[in-house]
Amino acid sequence: DVKRRRWPLVMGGTVAAVALAAGGGGAYLNVRLRASLPQMEGERAVAGLGAPVRIERDALGVPVVRGGSRLDVARATGFLHAQERFFQMDLLRRSAAGELAALFGRPALEMDREARVLRLRLVARRAVKALRADERDMLAAYTSGANAGLTALGAPPFEYLALRSEPVKWRDEDSLLCALAMYRDLQGRQPWQESMLGLMRETLPPALAAFLAPVGT
Repeated sequence: DVKRRRWPLVMGGTVAAVALAAGGGGAYLNVRLRASLPQMEGERAVAGLGAPVRIERDALGVPVVRGGSRLDVARATGFLHAQERFFQMDLLRRSAAGELAALFGRPALEMDREARVLRLRLVARRAVKALRADERDMLAAYTSGANAGLTALGAPPFEYLALRSEPVKWRDEDSLLCALAMYRDLQGRQPWQESMLGLMRETLPPALAAFLAPVGT
C-alpha cells in the first residue's frame, strides 16, 4: 500500500522535473536564438569607418547602404552581410575550398574530396595577392566589416548551435572563394560534357553527331 501511494508522487515528480527541464531548455533556446538576430535599428560603432554610414530598409526589409566613400560602404556591407547571412557565407567558402566536413562530418567528405582537387583556396590566395592596391583595400574593408558584424551578434548564428560548432572569422580570400563557388556550380559539369561531346563525334556518323549536338546551342 505504501508503494502504491508513493508511485503517483514519484511519477508526478518525474513529470514535473521533465517539464521544468523542457521549459528551461526552451527558454535558453529562445534567448539564444534572439541573441543571434541582426541589429535592425539604432547605432553601432564600427572601427575603420571614415565617416558615418546610414543603412535604411524598405517595406520588404531590403537594405540600402549610403556612405561617404566606397571603402566605408564596403565595410558597412560586410557588417550587414555577416549580421544577416554569415552561415550562408560560410557554406559558400567551405564548399569551394572543400572544407564542409569540418561542419558536417563524414557525410560531406566526398564533396570535399571533389572540391579539394581544384585547390581553389590556393587560387583565391593568389588572386588576392594579384589585386591592385585599391582593390585589396576594398576587400580588406569588407572583411573587417564582416568580422565586426559577426562579433556584434549577441550569439553566433543559430545554425552553429545546431551543429555544435563555432564560426571562423572571415578572410580576404573567402570573398573570392564565394565567387569561385558560384563559378564551380555553373561550370562543374563542363569537363563531363566536353568528354561526352568528344566521344559522340568520334563514334557517331558526322551527320548524327551534328544533329544531336549542333554548334551554337
